[in-house]
Amino acid sequence: MSKLDELINTLCPDGVEYRPLGEVVDFSDGFPLNAGDFLPNGRYNVIRISNITSNVVSLSNSYIDDLPKKLKKTQLLSGGEILVGMSGSTGKVGYNSLKNVVVNQRIAILRNRADVLNGFLKHLLVNSKFTEYCFTNGTGPQNNISKFILLAYKVPVPPIEVQREIVRILDNFTELTAELTAELTAELTAELTARKKQYEYYRDELLNVEGRMQNVEWKKLGEIAEIRTGCKPDEVLEAIGNYEYINAGTTNSGYIQHICKGDCVTTPSRGQGGIGYIGYQKNAFWLGPLCYCIRSKQIEIINRYIYHYLSSHNELVLEIKKEGGVPAVNRVDLFRIQIPVPSPKEQTRIVAVLDHFDKLCNDISQGLPAEIEARKKQYEYYRDKLLTFKEKTV
Repeated sequence: MSKLDELINTLCPDGVEYRPLGEVVDFSDGFPLNAGDFLPNGRYNVIRISNITSNVVSLSNSYIDDLPKKLKKTQLLSGGEILVGMSGSTGKVGYNSLKNVVVNQRIAILRNRADVLNGFLKHLLVNSKFTEYCFTNGTGPQNNISKFILLAYKVPVPPIEVQREIVRILDNFTELTAELTAELTAELTAELTARKKQYEYYRDELLNVEGRMQNVEWKKLGEIAEIRTGCKPDEVLEAIGNYEYINAGTTNSGYIQHICKGDCVTTPSRGQGGIGYIGYQKNAFWLGPLCYCIRSKQIEIINRYIYHYLSSHNELVLEIKKEGGVPAVNRVDLFRIQIPVPSPKEQTRIVAVLDHFDKLCNDISQGLPAEIEARKKQYEYYRDKLLTFKEKTV
């Protein structure tokens, strides 16, 4: 930072000029390709707005074999370009490092001119401030931003030496962050694997049917719990409030469903891939038509115990699955599933032990995203600080 301060004090002590983006970049719009021309494989990959994720441009699953005759050279990418969504996902920004790819329409292609370094332009534009500018200045149902408004965005243009030092600092910071994140990911993954194995050991030991539970009373699920099915849409939903919506694989249709209290077990009643999943709902929620709600009807049987047992023996649900066009589990078959029912005191002990390990696993799983978010905010803080200059007055 001392070197940067020295450069600023020497080269631009009175501030730097802020100029419209159109004065420091070359602009090109994407080419209007026809979806019918797309191939699963080909010589040229087609980049669409959906291929910009986390500010990075990635390959799509659409290709063309031949370049259109009217395609401009500027619409074929060679790496180093900045892409900006101009319609729909307006302001979505990504840095491109791919070569020999074609950009679809309504995506702006920006290339730096001589007075702005490519890396400096990347740090200037691939951020939330520029995204917000584009989005808030979009108009119409599709929230379109025009080329002229996009290029009116003002950016600081310090001397090249200052730009180069800022790029060095920010690139080093992002590289260090990536290394630390990779190390943390490896550490947390190893820790999570160990904790999960530990959890599975205690779970299997506590719920050991052949061993410690062989003398415990067994009961059918239908004897100890009520099993409700979500209803079909019947009334227009005006407000869900704070309730969680459970619909086992389908989207919220906008209709009122059964409301269930919290502290209960849920499992899908039908659908591809969902059968056998056992969930637990702590709070009240909306029950959709493709899901069962299982709730103890006896005070001495703990719902959380039912959850732990069924989740560790989900093969019991898989075994009663009916195959067909849409795999399904019948409610009457769920009634017949048998589970061991130890004393309430023992249930409480089992739940406490397994919940403890469940919390440890969740804490570890949430640790990485939290650390990545902290690193991101740290980068954004230094980026904004480094890219904020006193504006030079004429």
